[in-house]
Amino acid sequence: MVPSFHGSASSLGGECYRITNNTTTQRGAVWYNNVIDLTGDFEIIFDANFGDRDADGADGMAFVMKTTADVEYGTPGGGLGYEGLTGTLAVEFDTWRNGNRDDIDEDHLALMMNGDTYHTSSNNLIGPVVASATSGNIEDGMYHEVKISWNAATQTFRVFFDCEERITFEGDIVTQAFGGVSNVYFGYTGSTGASYNVQEICFKYVSFSNTWGLVDREICSGDSIGNINATYSGASAYAWSPAEGVSDVTIPNPVFTPTEDTTYTLTITDNCGDTLADSFDVVVLPLPTADLTVAGNIICDGNDAEFFITGVNNNEVTYTLNGGAEQTIKLDDTGAATIVVPAPTTAQTLTLVSTDSPNPPVSGNGLSASGGVNPDNTVGAVETVGTLATNANSAYISTTGTTNELVLVLDDIVPEGSEIFISSAKRNGTAQMEVTDGVNSQIVDSGVVHELHLVSFITGKDTNTLTFVGVSGYYWIDGVEYTFIPPSCVGDLSASETISLLQLDSDIHLTDYVCDDESRDGIESFDLTYLESDILSNVDASMFVVSYHTSLDDANSGDASISFPYENVTNPQTIYVRVESTFDPDCYYLADIELKVEDIPYATFDNEETEYAFCAGDEEPVVMSLDLDGFSESDVTIEWYSEDEGLIAGESGLSLSTNRADTYTAVITSNTGLLGCSYEVSTNVVAEVCKIPEGISPNGDTVNEYFELSSFGVKKIEIFNRYGTLVYSKHNYTNEWRGQTNDGEDLPVGTYFYTMEFGEGETHCGWVYLNK
Repeated sequence: MVPSFHGSASSLGGECYRITNNTTTQRGAVWYNNVIDLTGDFEIIFDANFGDRDADGADGMAFVMKTTADVEYGTPGGGLGYEGLTGTLAVEFDTWRNGNRDDIDEDHLALMMNGDTYHTSSNNLIGPVVASATSGNIEDGMYHEVKISWNAATQTFRVFFDCEERITFEGDIVTQAFGGVSNVYFGYTGSTGASYNVQEICFKYVSFSNTWGLVDREICSGDSIGNINATYSGASAYAWSPAEGVSDVTIPNPVFTPTEDTTYTLTITDNCGDTLADSFDVVVLPLPTADLTVAGNIICDGNDAEFFITGVNNNEVTYTLNGGAEQTIKLDDTGAATIVVPAPTTAQTLTLVSTDSPNPPVSGNGLSASGGVNPDNTVGAVETVGTLATNANSAYISTTGTTNELVLVLDDIVPEGSEIFISSAKRNGTAQMEVTDGVNSQIVDSGVVHELHLVSFITGKDTNTLTFVGVSGYYWIDGVEYTFIPPSCVGDLSASETISLLQLDSDIHLTDYVCDDESRDGIESFDLTYLESDILSNVDASMFVVSYHTSLDDANSGDASISFPYENVTNPQTIYVRVESTFDPDCYYLADIELKVEDIPYATFDNEETEYAFCAGDEEPVVMSLDLDGFSESDVTIEWYSEDEGLIAGESGLSLSTNRADTYTAVITSNTGLLGCSYEVSTNVVAEVCKIPEGISPNGDTVNEYFELSSFGVKKIEIFNRYGTLVYSKHNYTNEWRGQTNDGEDLPVGTYFYTMEFGEGETHCGWVYLNK
């Protein structure tokens, strides 16, 4: 509420006002620009002090409602400062008995209208009644609680004094007192005459003025409200509801931490046992968020690292790059921003720290003013610095009377810590004034007399009111100007992305060798996939795909890749390898592989037949010799193998002598190539039928123990005694007959005759002597 003073009335600070000083012939009034709408209910509670002079104390005060906001007062003395103010409704607190007005002896109350103070008049709606239910004297130097209430539905007007209901009036006061006007203004008047008292009022509760400062709030999710103090003088109990998010529901100044939009209601039980209630809304704003993405977490060497931030358009996002200092970027109108690190040489990590939605700057001036001289001159834009202050463009305050103080209401609630510039000037050389917001105070006395200049003032709380008080001399006040950025919600972030640098390999040159086959044409089949571990040895193999090409152009373009097995077309031949990243086809490196086919050490045996032969039982060996083609004996290493005995130790030359029938293989290995290509050539050594044994002596001396025909390849043999009787026969015979029958019985010594089939259908008949 903004007071306007008249006469002896002045502010005592806070919500307390002095109506008359403790001296004779005083008349004062304080009026407020707050409208009371009588179509609804209202309640005003205040403490009133009527001084401590009883017998010679006078005259009293009045609570007055009227249809205009004019700052005025009426007749002093017994008129209590409201007599003569027509179109009014007043509750008089009369501390002097005026017999001509039909006052009662005790200090009393009455409900009057139309500026009339005579109780016999029709304007006396009710009263007079003794003010206090416990005493006829209220001039006791004490503050007495007064409650004035109006119930629009029942049209009941009540006055309580020290918790006791003293006046109850039921009637249409809108019509009777205000001629049908339902919006009225209120204030207090008071006066003294030859007898006097100091007379003061202090507001405790005004239902239509947000006495406890319970204004609606917006907070960011997770924040708290800790600057509410609804302390009420004489309160016996406090109760906040709902309890959720309230640190203590039983105190006037808890901390509120709601998690969702909430209406908090405070119910106060006062010293009279009555309850008062008020509420405020809290809107919980969600914290802004932002997302961080990358096109890929790996970039090719030489490419830029790009980070993409999305969120609410025009929000600001704070981030760090590689753990460095915090930086800020503003999202564009689409809610996007890109951070580019050109061609980094190391991995890049971007971490989001926070994001907020900065509000636009708010600028303002004075909205309304009261007090001083010409207070309206402080409203609106200020004059140019250097302009001379005059009664036409500025207000002024002094050090005495009603012009000592000027209260300026601002266009906005300015946040704590904001800078307000005050356009002011000294009116005389020794002038000083104090400016305060109720927390911070500052003495202003700078500048040239009459010349307006700006003085900086820092607010000590959220405020929409500045109070200027004269300290010495006279001080000009032109107005104020300010600009501040309303606080915004800040959302903490933790998203992080790392873009690694994909190191590419280079100078990879490999060779793959294979041995030629017997065709000796230099064309062979290759499978190069086994070399991929070498090609990818210095990179993360999971990040690449490998393709093979017959030309450098195809490798660079990624076209015409070959598959395996692959036959070379020339010897040697170069294959080009493209190693391409899985996330960016333009990120690749090349390698090459040379295909080489090594010649084999080809050799043949020196005989024209397909096999070598010797006579069974002959001690003369057969000699096998190799003929090399394109290699000398010093170019190769030779190993000889027999089918039955394996490696023949000590034999490494081009020739091998043997008198044993078997299959023989020469393994010729090149000493000149990288691979050691080898070639195998085999031949058979056979025992030919040169002599069939004419006798055997199976007597256990290991000589001529059996009829040896294994070298003849006998397919069938039949043996007869001298009588022509068949005694033994066998298919695929080698050396099984030792002089036994088919039944295994020993035959007697003697000559036996045989027939055999062998070779390619050949037959032979002969005899053999069995000797024991």
